[in-house]
Amino acid sequence: MPSPPLFWLIDDTHHWHQVTKASLEHWGAHRFQGFHRAESALMALQGLPAGEEPAVIFMDYYIGADRGDVVTEEIRRHFPHLRCHIVGYSTARSGSEAIARAGGGDTVAKHANADGLNPSLLSWLGRPPSVR
Repeated sequence: MPSPPLFWLIDDTHHWHQVTKASLEHWGAHRFQGFHRAESALMALQGLPAGEEPAVIFMDYYIGADRGDVVTEEIRRHFPHLRCHIVGYSTARSGSEAIARAGGGDTVAKHANADGLNPSLLSWLGRPPSVR
């Protein structure tokens, strides 16, 4: 039986790690790894064993001094074999769209409801949220 999909989040804000992780737990079986620094994620990609690549990377636009569109370009340039889906995941639509243009795919609005879940992420995952 295949292992559940691995989702990465590259975002410098702890709150969004909590919201994303809670949303993924609400969605179903998965594995999650979060990075607060772009450099840490890039280093982790260099040392990945075969078959342990993330299925999806949720990429924030502002990651400390780094920008998600630049990090996305770096991933696509230095890891051309990587077949993961990079999703622009920013509170600002323009940031998410910049990530998509840089080699990402979709965009997902980064926000949270009163239950600490991201309804847009749950919808993107294909399972509408059970709470509003």
